[in-house]
Amino acid sequence: MENGKVLITGKGFVKSVKLIKSSGHPILDQSFIRTVRQYYQFKPKRVMGENKEASKIVQYTFKLES
Repeated sequence: MENGKVLITGKGFVKSVKLIKSSGHPILDQSFIRTVRQYYQFKPKRVMGENKEASKIVQYTFKLES
């Protein structure tokens, strides 16, 4: 299972991803980071009626099937 800290812009887009817990397989870790950067979008954090940058921990488990 991978854990990553995602920095989210005030528009809900991913600004950066930092791996917190590796799967132990570099190719899976890279795939996790690439997928979060390319495909994830979040609801922006609202403070006093304004969108703000925020961070969120994201988890993902790869399941290999034969």
